[in-house]
Amino acid sequence: MILNFVRDRLNSQNFLDPSEEPSGFLTVVYIAALSFIALLALMSHLLIVQMTGAQKETAEIVYIAGRQRVTAQQIAIHASNYMNSRDEKDEKLLENAYFSFKLGHNYLIRGSLESEEKSVVLSPALYKIYFDEPVNLHHKAQKYTELVDGFLELDKEDPQSFEKLEILSREISEKAAGDMIQALDIAAQQFQEETLSKINTLSLVQTIVFIVLLITLLLEAMFIFRPLVIHVRRYSQQLLDLALKDALTGLNNRRAFMQAAEAELSRARRHNHNLCVVLSDIDKFKSVNDTYGHAAGDDVLKHLADILEKTFRKEDIIGRIGGEEFAFVLPETNAEQGEKLIEKLRQRIENSPCDIEDDNGQPFALKYTSSFGLVPLSNEHETVDSLLKRADTALYEAKEAGRNRVVVAKDKPKENTLKAV
Repeated sequence: MILNFVRDRLNSQNFLDPSEEPSGFLTVVYIAALSFIALLALMSHLLIVQMTGAQKETAEIVYIAGRQRVTAQQIAIHASNYMNSRDEKDEKLLENAYFSFKLGHNYLIRGSLESEEKSVVLSPALYKIYFDEPVNLHHKAQKYTELVDGFLELDKEDPQSFEKLEILSREISEKAAGDMIQALDIAAQQFQEETLSKINTLSLVQTIVFIVLLITLLLEAMFIFRPLVIHVRRYSQQLLDLALKDALTGLNNRRAFMQAAEAELSRARRHNHNLCVVLSDIDKFKSVNDTYGHAAGDDVLKHLADILEKTFRKEDIIGRIGGEEFAFVLPETNAEQGEKLIEKLRQRIENSPCDIEDDNGQPFALKYTSSFGLVPLSNEHETVDSLLKRADTALYEAKEAGRNRVVVAKDKPKENTLKAV
């Protein structure tokens, strides 16, 4: 009944009427809906905390179990290195590896790195691996550490102990490459399997909670939020258009153009692709406003925007960035291709007069032209601002040369910085 009431209220014509203030009702709906979601989210969070703790503990066990194999081999390597070099550094590395192996073994069978008291209980499968034949890893590990104990306790300065050191070093290497390594592998694999089993069980419970949460969200989306989204979308689109679109021409405004241009420039630099930036304005536009009025000037701007949208490709970026000033970004376009495209645009503008009305209200075909400054991307360190400044310089040259023309800026040397315009 509650869902039906909420659904009917949200779908009602009055609710979707912008003139009605629905904030009080929406507050109640949000509190009720979000409170229930929060309850389910809290349950999911507690479960995740439990999973995280279990994963952390089991991951540490699996890591130490896998590390034991590497540590055993390191002991053999350091013992052999010491026999060859008699370097105290190798002896120190041997001692570190030896204590790491002993602590790791103690942790795996007792749950503590140092305590002799058991804080965990091995599974039957792991207990059999560690204490029963044929693996009996605990016995093998004890024998191995006894060999290393003997090696470390021998007087290294006594020449008579050299032969014993060699024998112990060889036995350590044989153990590290023999059945003890196989036993360590068996234990590590069993730890991994049991860890995965625990995680899978917790994951299943989490999945069930997640499904319940998802169903709840879907129900609330269908009966509460969907009508609300329709209502809000209308206004958000209006705000987006106001923020990014030029109200007169419908083209990108300066902000939207700069954002899109920055993204396209980034892509061109990343992939080392060609790109051109073009700046243009309508020749003697002030005289159009002065002679025919601002309404005629607006008609010219809209007429030009229509030509631009019909001339440029879908991937090109078009923007009105000033009064009669327009800017374009041409991806995947080199200077020669860009000049041809802009020249085609220039001719189309010149040959497409704008229909306006004169002072007497009579239809009148107003011819107008535009000038263009084009700059190709030639320096990976350039920005949109620097490219627009160079394009502005080229546009100025086009104006000085008589207007109604395209001027391509010269390449910018990589070692030079941009000259202020």
